[in-house]
Amino acid sequence: MITTESSITNTLKNSDCHHLSILAANPGNEIFIATNKQGKIAYKIQGNYIFIIGGILATKDNKLEVYREFNSFAKANKKRIIAIYLTIDEMEIFKQHNYSINQLGSSYSIDLKQFSFTGKQHATMRNKINKARRKGLIVKEVTNQNEFLSVRDRLDEIDAEWLSGKGGKAIAFMVTDRSIIHFPSESYRLFVANYQEQVIAYVLYTRSYGEYKGWIHDLSRQTKDAPMGTLPLINIEAIEKFTQAEEEYLNFGFTPLVDLSEEFALEGKQSRLFASISRFLQKHGDAIYPSKGQRQYKMSWRPNIIKPEYIAFQGGFKIGALLAFLKITNSL
Repeated sequence: MITTESSITNTLKNSDCHHLSILAANPGNEIFIATNKQGKIAYKIQGNYIFIIGGILATKDNKLEVYREFNSFAKANKKRIIAIYLTIDEMEIFKQHNYSINQLGSSYSIDLKQFSFTGKQHATMRNKINKARRKGLIVKEVTNQNEFLSVRDRLDEIDAEWLSGKGGKAIAFMVTDRSIIHFPSESYRLFVANYQEQVIAYVLYTRSYGEYKGWIHDLSRQTKDAPMGTLPLINIEAIEKFTQAEEEYLNFGFTPLVDLSEEFALEGKQSRLFASISRFLQKHGDAIYPSKGQRQYKMSWRPNIIKPEYIAFQGGFKIGALLAFLKITNSL
């Protein structure tokens, strides 16, 4: 069964899912619903390929059957499957079904129960935050729809300015589409920074499920003239609230083409060609995505969990699959 529903939060709550599976809820994704509603898969089609976004949204016991049904659907439509954001259980399924599986990048998380902002390792970040506070920046959480509507146009302006400095493109299904949000929300929290009575930056946090349950530092943007330390100030105030609420993890999300290592290669399963291409892009691919800057910011928070993330290609990797991936992520 196929539907175009945009919200799959209830499914995520009852699934053994990847901590970034909430991205399956973005508009534009279609949702495959397995027989007896035992699981769902969010997908998008690009050319000859069908992309699984967020993995197999089901319990461990049901994942294999949901995959088989989806695979039959893909075959009926003459599409080859490409999948990202995979759990260990899903990796095992793809290993057994003729997929090439390669590391695509890494994700970064903080265990909030162990997080401390004291000590030398955070001294530079504390200095930046203190400078921002001395300039008079005020961080506020948006808690209702009226507040959201009052700042939405300004957030759009910040987005436009931010993207103009990044080549004008927003990378698809790596962050939440803000257009789906309505407050109050159990899935999203929005913090804005005000300077001289104007919003100059914001961070959207998205609920994460699965192994690293908590929140995702999802979408963060600021104006070009925002004082140094603006985004870190927002984040540390959000962390304080998350810690008070006894949340478990703050996830900084996925960054492609970073921390690639043979240590994480799946023996006998990876495509050597894709591995060579990804290593080249790791060195020279900032025109496609500013991975180095993203990694630097995430590492500045001293994450204690750095996890390799993989991409799986049904029937092996082909250059056409890479082109489809670049197109569907809006990288070309």
